[in-house]
Amino acid sequence: MKLTFEIDRIVSFKLGRPPERVLSFDQDYIRIGTLPSSHIVLPADSGASRMHAVIEVTQQAVVRSADAPHGQAFVDFIDVGSVEGSIVNGKPTRKCALHDGDIITLGRTRILVRFE
Repeated sequence: MKLTFEIDRIVSFKLGRPPERVLSFDQDYIRIGTLPSSHIVLPADSGASRMHAVIEVTQQAVVRSADAPHGQAFVDFIDVGSVEGSIVNGKPTRKCALHDGDIITLGRTRILVRFE
């Protein structure tokens, strides 16, 4: 499953307008934070932690159907102990399932999640 993230600062975030950055990943583990080694780097965001959160994609191979012949993918958001916390769709959270169109807020950064 390919995940695409549209990243904006809260100040400039508006649905329908091109985002500041668009990043796509085709991997099962995505690190988000201010560390340069993060997959999604949130530079100069004082509300984000060095290692703020991760996104994990897991495959459920047992579930098979005509719609999902190779199993079903599950995408989880996990706050890994950030100081300021995380918000998904306007609600504070430490861990939740992600869906296409969800909005993650970390510090002053908003991330629109897209599944492809």
